[in-house]
Amino acid sequence: MKKKISAFLALILILSSLCSCKDNKSYGVLKLDSGDVKVSSFVKLNGQEVSYDLFRYCFQTQKYNIESEDAKIDWSKKENLDALLSETITQLKFFKTVEVLCEKYNISVNEDILADVDSTMKTIYDGAKSAEEYRKILSENYLTPEVYEEVLTNNALYPYMEKNLVGKDK
Repeated sequence: MKKKISAFLALILILSSLCSCKDNKSYGVLKLDSGDVKVSSFVKLNGQEVSYDLFRYCFQTQKYNIESEDAKIDWSKKENLDALLSETITQLKFFKTVEVLCEKYNISVNEDILADVDSTMKTIYDGAKSAEEYRKILSENYLTPEVYEEVLTNNALYPYMEKNLVGKDK
């Protein structure tokens, strides 16, 4: 009996996932006061895929930055939304440029970078009372654990890239 129920539940899950996906694309929704902005789960930027979660993090971070300068910004105005999307794309381009240049010039994550990233993540995790609280802290900052690690790693790689390619600090 349990096998039949499990098979039935699995079938329902499969059917519901097929029914909820139009054109085999999934979408995320970014929240604005004036409404929602629908975004494909993967965005291509200069030929590179950007996950919805990373796009969401950059979008919400830029939204926060703009709102901290102008708390009464009207997101229903096209020029404001265009400016927000432009800032988001600029941040993503910078992020992806670091990745591409590091890959091109064989600048990789070394043990020091891994230790710094792990230490930062552990500090935040240890400061939380539970795994659920940790996820809540990340969520409040528009992060998933994967995006958090990706952002920390990218931020840690930037000085190495700059030093090796531009010669800063030589």
